[in-house]
Amino acid sequence: MKEQKFYIDEETYKSILGVLKKAKMDSDVVALNHFHDRMVQENAAVGVVKKVANVVLGMDWCDKVEKELEDMKIELSDDFVISVMRELRNYPFKALSFFNWVGEYLGSEHNTIMYNAILRVLARYDSKEEFWSVVEVMKNVGHEMDMDTYIKISRQFHKCKMMEDALENPDLALVFRVAKKYEATGNFLSKPVYDGIHRSLTSVGRFDEAEKIVKVMKNAGYEPDNVTYSQLVFGLCKARRFEEACKVLDEMEENGCIPDIKTWTILIKGHCIANEVDQALMCFAKMVEKNIDADADLLEVLINGFLGQKRVKGAYELLVGMVEKARNKTLAIYI
Repeated sequence: MKEQKFYIDEETYKSILGVLKKAKMDSDVVALNHFHDRMVQENAAVGVVKKVANVVLGMDWCDKVEKELEDMKIELSDDFVISVMRELRNYPFKALSFFNWVGEYLGSEHNTIMYNAILRVLARYDSKEEFWSVVEVMKNVGHEMDMDTYIKISRQFHKCKMMEDALENPDLALVFRVAKKYEATGNFLSKPVYDGIHRSLTSVGRFDEAEKIVKVMKNAGYEPDNVTYSQLVFGLCKARRFEEACKVLDEMEENGCIPDIKTWTILIKGHCIANEVDQALMCFAKMVEKNIDADADLLEVLINGFLGQKRVKGAYELLVGMVEKARNKTLAIYI
């Protein structure tokens, strides 16, 4: 690795160090620390990285920036470039300019490590177009997103609401490829990651793929729960497949997973958004029969549904009825 100018990054170093210490492999701990220290010295990581980052951040990208970088005569190893991009992680466009300059300056195509590094930086809502552009270039030159990168950016996608964009991208096979690779090593993805993939698929109406993910999730030992079923209900409602959405709640009960107030709220809200308020009320009545009490969120959904149809009287009667029911329950508790 060292001969090819590949180095162990900080995260990997710490992971390996922890394993060696736990196994009480003292001589290997010393050797690893020695290698890591030498690596840091060779790359002059801390000082030079910050200096390069400051040059990039100092002004808009131009010939002057490139000239300053060239005059520094730095050795652009993978570890060094990744460190600079990590320093620029809050400035994705600057990081991308630096990434492109490195390729031009070295006169060679970036390798898989470098592509994965820039993807981690670009996985933000404000740079999503650049992210997918790099994904396309990366794919065209024969490189793949690695497992760690996929898992990390999928979490970031959920934070910045990019997951629907991810699944509209033609490289959906990546999701399954990563999962299979991970399973091939004897491991499984975490439940939140499976949920994230499933949520994204159902939200864009890709129910066949979503069902496959549920099967993979089951093989990993995770049974569908309220989160899984609620995501399916949401997707079906969004696709105006209300009859199927209602049947999901019956399926839940058959499988021993009792729909909670959140699942019912998603179903009822889906009807209201589609202007199917009467159907929403039927679902609400069925929920009440199951001895599930409405909360403030569900009440707001129903009232907004009435108001959306300009049925002010209906909204008023619903509100008064719910308040009265709540008061009676409180009195019953005191009695």
